Amino acid sequence: MPFGIGVGESIRALSLGVLLILCPPLAPTNAQQASSPNRDLLTDEHFAPGEVLSAGKNTAPIGPLKVKSYRLEKVKLAKPLESVEAAGTKRRLETVFRLKVTLDSPPNNYYLIWVDDVPWDAYSSGYETVTGENSISLLLYAPTVPFEDGSTLAISTSGRKFELTMLPEKLFVPPEMRSKPVPESVRMHITSIRSGLIITETKRRPVVWITISSPFRFPIMNSIPTLEIWDKVFQGGTRGNEASFMMGADEFAQLKEGAQVILNGPGPIRGWAVGRLDKSMLYR
Repeated sequence: MPFGIGVGESIRALSLGVLLILCPPLAPTNAQQASSPNRDLLTDEHFAPGEVLSAGKNTAPIGPLKVKSYRLEKVKLAKPLESVEAAGTKRRLETVFRLKVTLDSPPNNYYLIWVDDVPWDAYSSGYETVTGENSISLLLYAPTVPFEDGSTLAISTSGRKFELTMLPEKLFVPPEMRSKPVPESVRMHITSIRSGLIITETKRRPVVWITISSPFRFPIMNSIPTLEIWDKVFQGGTRGNEASFMMGADEFAQLKEGAQVILNGPGPIRGWAVGRLDKSMLYR
């Protein structure tokens, strides 16, 4: 079952009935990213000591980004926060999950951490001269880990987003930390993929529509929602609880089967993973 939805530039919500807040980067320049942090930053949850929940064992650098391994940790928040579940229930959070990826050299770029083909903005969180290792990380504010056990892990730079360096080990989530999947009826998901034909005076254009259904009404805002399917982006529109996106039949044919489908917009909705592309839905 696909995991992953998001609300807001700094909020990522996964299909778990819980809002997850992804702590945003402090938007440093590349030069600041490349420099070593001040030791005062060690109070930040990206740098603070954490309880290790699981970790990979690889130590050899892999690929052009020289990735090594991962570590899943629980970190105590300097200031407790409240999360809001889908039903509106508030939950006090005193700890945060941190997914850290270790590197062979100091982080000197803007990075993304990919979990099961869903990209997450990462923060440069470790410099060997200060923290003892080079690493990047992301924070997840939730009562349970929002990723499936056995998820694939990869990283890329924002400038070369789709040039992934895969980690050799898959993510292990301890059983007591795993999230319960949410039924399709109460989460955002792909409802249908159907074909059509647009006829004008001069040509006939075969097209495909992908429709997304939501358990709530989409906000009415002056923004155009987009659908990301790997490296392709399509514009669409919303009406009530549905969002629809049109593309040429030739464009649909070239899409990567099984790619994550990610909704952005309308308004504050960002990075909302609604499932993997199943082209066979076109023929049902």
